[in-house]
Amino acid sequence: GMELAEVDALAVTRGPGLVGALLTGVNYMKGLAFAAGKPLIGVNHIEGHVSANFLTHADLKPPFLCLVVSGGHSHLVEVTDYGEYRLRGQTRDDAAGEAFDKAARVLGLPYPGGPRIDRLAEEGLQLTLSVSLHAADDETRSRLMPVNRAYPVDDLLDACRRYFQKTGRRISYEYALIDGVNDTPRHARLLADRLAGTIAHVNLIPLNHMEESPLRPSRRVAAFQKQLEERGITATVRRRLGSDIDASCGQLRRKAMTAGRKGEDAG
Repeated sequence: GMELAEVDALAVTRGPGLVGALLTGVNYMKGLAFAAGKPLIGVNHIEGHVSANFLTHADLKPPFLCLVVSGGHSHLVEVTDYGEYRLRGQTRDDAAGEAFDKAARVLGLPYPGGPRIDRLAEEGLQLTLSVSLHAADDETRSRLMPVNRAYPVDDLLDACRRYFQKTGRRISYEYALIDGVNDTPRHARLLADRLAGTIAHVNLIPLNHMEESPLRPSRRVAAFQKQLEERGITATVRRRLGSDIDASCGQLRRKAMTAGRKGEDAG
């Protein structure tokens, strides 16, 4: 290791980022720099991430596009030259990072999720990937899952094909059937067409009824499954447990929230 006396200067992230983390880091480094008599250099968070690519990828040369995924924000940056870049787009929150992290959480992988998923595919571990699909077209899936706006169906399925090519493992696609939303014959045909030629399994999930929700369970579960199987797609229907006592997925939470609101109104 290196002793503090051997360091010529200290650097700290000055922004952008989460305010609490920035205040903690900057104040700590100010005190350390003062005590050690070292100059303190403020580093732009985004510039630091972009420039770090040159350290880890020696053959990387501008121009290129860089997606910066970090706590509290996501930035799409066009790097035109060394130390020069233009911001092409950004989100108000960590949308891209959240997508990676939530997928990793489902797979039982630690934080942060993005690098872990890439490493998982490269290592070829014998794990079955489950993907929350729920629709095979962008319009319907974006309505059900806003994350689709960041990761459209085409991109998601392309990534799944690459995962299969690297690991040889069948992929399971979760599909919650909702009456009139994603359960029509057209949706079944589209899903079968999008998965054709792949080693896939579709897990059909009858939606659990909740009084407060405008979404209703599909009445076409068996017909939807039959359409997929006729087109060569393996499909099974998940067993429904606890729905008769409002104890299925989502129902307990909804009941508790409703009971809590009624209690507040009564008080």
